[in-house]
Amino acid sequence: MDGAPNTDLNISTLNPISKEFANELFNWKPEWKQFCSMDITPYGNDLRARIPSPSGNKNLDILIWFANDADDLSLSFGGNHIHGNFVCSIPDGTFETWSILATLKAIVSGDLVTFTDASKPGKFLDWIYLPSKSQIEDELTNPHCSDAIQLYSWDGIVNRVTTLSDITRG
Repeated sequence: MDGAPNTDLNISTLNPISKEFANELFNWKPEWKQFCSMDITPYGNDLRARIPSPSGNKNLDILIWFANDADDLSLSFGGNHIHGNFVCSIPDGTFETWSILATLKAIVSGDLVTFTDASKPGKFLDWIYLPSKSQIEDELTNPHCSDAIQLYSWDGIVNRVTTLSDITRG
């Protein structure tokens, strides 16, 4: 995400892929224009955004940028990032492929959160889709994790420590 010169956003000068995503993003959240700028690259002008977390935790800011010669839309949240689509395990045990915008909406709604092992705060591990309890159970029974995980949502509203007994009771 670093390296390219950065300038104020001018949607009309964005390359076509960036312009298309910017229009979708601002149709959904027009107030986020203030958090966006452009990367000036040899491949054209790319959208760049840093959406601050309402919780004030900079580690939970959402970053959006284009990688790999301006054709790979990327999204970062809580120390993890994706390029292109996100494959999510949903409650019925199947998988769905989400666009960057759909993934972003799940993060903002609090359905897609990041987490740390509660015994090792500060090291974000992955994303969890909260409506899928099996994802939480999988993480709590994973050998890399202690018996509790700390969940972090973008807005901070669902931040909490969760244990396996919390899941089986709920």
